[in-house]
Amino acid sequence: MANKWIAKIAKRVCVSFESSLVEFPKHKTVIIGNLLRREVFEINEKLDIDNTFPTLYITGGSGGSHFINKTIKEILPKLLESFSIIHQTGDAKEFDDFAVINAMREEMSDKMKARYFLTKYIKAQQIGWILNQAKIVFSRAGINTVSEVLALKIPALFIPLPHGQKNEQLENAKLVKKMGLGDYILQKEATSDRVLEKLLYMLTHIKEYELKDASLKFEFKLGDSVQLLINEIQLVNAKYPKNQKKDLCSPKGI
Repeated sequence: MANKWIAKIAKRVCVSFESSLVEFPKHKTVIIGNLLRREVFEINEKLDIDNTFPTLYITGGSGGSHFINKTIKEILPKLLESFSIIHQTGDAKEFDDFAVINAMREEMSDKMKARYFLTKYIKAQQIGWILNQAKIVFSRAGINTVSEVLALKIPALFIPLPHGQKNEQLENAKLVKKMGLGDYILQKEATSDRVLEKLLYMLTHIKEYELKDASLKFEFKLGDSVQLLINEIQLVNAKYPKNQKKDLCSPKGI
């Protein structure tokens, strides 16, 4: 609702996906794609993990996901029989997932510990290496995670957040499945056994999870969406100069 209200006074509306075009005034709306952070494409800081096994990257987004953390806690020993795991828990004080799971990690053998990297947060300089290493991503289905998975063509299993604006995470997950790159399980159906079974199936049938729908346009080349956005800002800046106290599109402004 806020976006629709703001669109009434905006000079230009930039959207990420073609399906969003119908939500805003046609004469001033343009599709630019979803912006991706540059670090996704860069290999900078490596993690100290034994990655001789296929790497499973588990994330609940920047805030973490208690549901995902709880599910992984129940199947962690079995997952470590097949994966090296990078697990980002978040730092929610209500459940203290990091401390609970870290206590489990401390009871593991040194061999298991070496293949299980547990952290509250992922640093920007680490994400490129992590995604480059990941054989499978297990996550919520927020648009940024989905966009990064699509951009780097990483097979993914999603547990969409069950509440949200117009079931947006479910729609994101359905899109990835339609494109052939992953699958999803509804949270109400996501028992730990089912998640384990699905992750192991994806690992042993990894060649089934490849982009296959060429009619869907997802060209996430570094800089494309950013440059398109800059172009639109420059157009507005040039057309409505009296509204600008300074050049927002100067190199320093960007």
